[in-house]
Amino acid sequence: MIYEKAGHGQGGAWVITLRGKTTVFQSNGAGFPPMDRLYVPKVKEPSHYRDYSNALIVGAREKWLAMLGSGSGDGQPVPTADRSAATAAHATETTIVPPFDGAGEYLERIKSSRGLPERNMEDLVKELLVRLGHSPAAVVFQIGHIDVLVRGGDGKPSFVIEVKTTLRSRTDRDSALRQAFDYASRNGAPLVIITDADAYEIYDRRAGLDHASMLRAKFRLTAFREEDRGGLDILKS
Repeated sequence: MIYEKAGHGQGGAWVITLRGKTTVFQSNGAGFPPMDRLYVPKVKEPSHYRDYSNALIVGAREKWLAMLGSGSGDGQPVPTADRSAATAAHATETTIVPPFDGAGEYLERIKSSRGLPERNMEDLVKELLVRLGHSPAAVVFQIGHIDVLVRGGDGKPSFVIEVKTTLRSRTDRDSALRQAFDYASRNGAPLVIITDADAYEIYDRRAGLDHASMLRAKFRLTAFREEDRGGLDILKS
């Protein structure tokens, strides 16, 4: 699953290959409709990806696999012969990177860290925070049960980060959320972040009464899109 911006108009496209079959999902400038429709809508007539919640509809997995398997929906099948050219074009692009120098090399280290002990992920998280303007002294490892604590200029906790080796399963994600919110409530940190150094979910405890209303950003660095920059802005010092 690769996000490609060049040659796909406003918003780019997701190019997805499954079992040798490639399908392109083109953005309409407000999201990726066939993919967005796999999520539960928040309004009666959704017209933007923000009009959908983070909850999947019933049967989403089966619908998704059917779309990829047949090239149906709004996805456009790409002939295998054309795939090498598209891949080569993607390799020359630098759009799927967070906005700092050396981002390409940083993303390669994220990819190579998969399967390594959790401390490797923590080091990558701290590096990102420092690159985004935080003082290294403000980013502290292992305070009590908190993996990473970031202090503001006044010395008070700004946000807590629960770092896991993976967030791919619902069990891993739910466990990370429980721990992170527990730590934040004990320390008074307004922001809660769970991450595996690649995927990030950012929550503002002041924004609501449940996780859905508190969620402020959700993105993956190795599939970074322009609309994800708001999430990185939250992480800046």
